[in-house]
Amino acid sequence: MWHKRSRDGSGKCDVIATSNQADVVWGVIFEIPTAEKPALDLAEGLGSGYAEKEVEVTMTRINVMASLYFATSSDPSLRPYDWYKAFVVDGAREHGLPREYITALETVPEKPDDDPERRAANEALLQT
Repeated sequence: MWHKRSRDGSGKCDVIATSNQADVVWGVIFEIPTAEKPALDLAEGLGSGYAEKEVEVTMTRINVMASLYFATSSDPSLRPYDWYKAFVVDGAREHGLPREYITALETVPEKPDDDPERRAANEALLQT
């Protein structure tokens, strides 16, 4: 899940398909206005580390088609920066994802960011 190589050398989130029906990824579906999609693609790195595909997502009572970004190259040895992991865990809590899933996110090993400016900027965002 954290094995997408970022430009900064840390691990970022990814989704991979497996043949195990017990493997699940919890998340949140957002509706993005068409006019905002190019900016999202740029921010997420579409074409520069991520590609996009349509997937069927199971919601409470229905299945819907959704678009997701997936890593085009991965490295399972990568670790997320502590602030990035905090963003993911905080988002999971904010959106009411299952406690067991949040606990699994919390157990992922992390590493400190050695860039003090990037670290401070992202930690400030976490405080808002």
